[in-house]
Amino acid sequence: MMTSSSPFAGLPPVVKNLLIINVICFIGTLIFEQSTRLFGVYYPDSPFFRVWQVITYMFMHGGFAHMFFNMFALFMFGPVL
Repeated sequence: MMTSSSPFAGLPPVVKNLLIINVICFIGTLIFEQSTRLFGVYYPDSPFFRVWQVITYMFMHGGFAHMFFNMFALFMFGPVL
């Protein structure tokens, strides 16, 4: 007898949380247009540079395909790493 289990059942909590955070941030960039300027990365000499961008740029994506393939790679290789 086969039981159906979620494909996310075997993922470590860190990978699950990164997937969730990235999806939430992507939806946020679709809703709030200025979020790219606030959270994307700029060169330190730029007037748009903020200290938090060193971390937040990792959660910014250029479009749906960019986010999808990054999250797919995280889903596939995250548990191994």
